[in-house]
Amino acid sequence: MLVFLDGTVMKDYEKLAELADAVAGVNKNLQEITYSSENMSTETKGVLQSIGKLQQNMQQFRV
Repeated sequence: MLVFLDGTVMKDYEKLAELADAVAGVNKNLQEITYSSENMSTETKGVLQSIGKLQQNMQQFRV
């Protein structure tokens, strides 16, 4: 790494490090959103299956 006496390269490096931290934060948030979405899909599927079973039971007992 080349550092000028006025610190120009160091400043750019620091900005790049800040950007890398921000990107890592966004990536973490996206992973959490994806995980939550997958869980929501599983929960939604379970709810829909329960509703289907309830409807079958209601038809069987003519409710």
